[in-house]
Amino acid sequence: MILSVEIMSDIKFAGLTFEKNGILASGIMGVTGWSMARVANAGAGGIICKSISKNIRKGHPNPVIQVFKHGLLNAVGLSSTGVENTNKELEILRKNSCARIIASVFGATKEEFAETVGLLDTRYIDAVELNISCPNVHSEFGLPFSSSAKDSAEVVGLCRKTTNLTLIAKLSPNFPGIGTIARACEDSGVDAITAINTVGPGMLIDINTFKPLLSNKTGGVSGPAILPVAIR
Repeated sequence: MILSVEIMSDIKFAGLTFEKNGILASGIMGVTGWSMARVANAGAGGIICKSISKNIRKGHPNPVIQVFKHGLLNAVGLSSTGVENTNKELEILRKNSCARIIASVFGATKEEFAETVGLLDTRYIDAVELNISCPNVHSEFGLPFSSSAKDSAEVVGLCRKTTNLTLIAKLSPNFPGIGTIARACEDSGVDAITAINTVGPGMLIDINTFKPLLSNKTGGVSGPAILPVAIR
């Protein structure tokens, strides 16, 4: 008798072990516990939830997402049900999947980042992603913290004092010196880098109405089109 044996090789990353490769990026699929569990049980080794704010945020009015030939254009506007409600969704995910769970957080101030991290229920997460690079809320927050090595490092430093979990900094491709910014984050305590957030902003026009397809007019570009930029 010949036995066929499948050997599973665990993946080591930033102090964590993943049973499978592939991680759901933070965004429109990572909102509810059951939607995230569905992706996890379909084969993802890790799940990053949609970025969480300390308090509830409405975000931009619809339409906020547009699919095009080479990817996706979105300007959700950092809508969030707040950290307290998201903890409940992460509990559902934890109890209904074996995937590693990464909580993505954002804040209007550096201090708010740390406050939000401190409010996460660590029973349900394995790591924290710091979304310091969202490109679609300049009118509210000003330039993303990831536009500056100094600002990025200060956010990371405050959050590192708040948690011992694996920390990941999500950086933007839209500013020069991403390597310098990544090193500043590393020196301040992050364990890994998410490369990259969306490119742009970009715009798509409805040629029948002569109006932008997104309510925000512009949005971040993601999908296959940005792979060469991410690799560079």
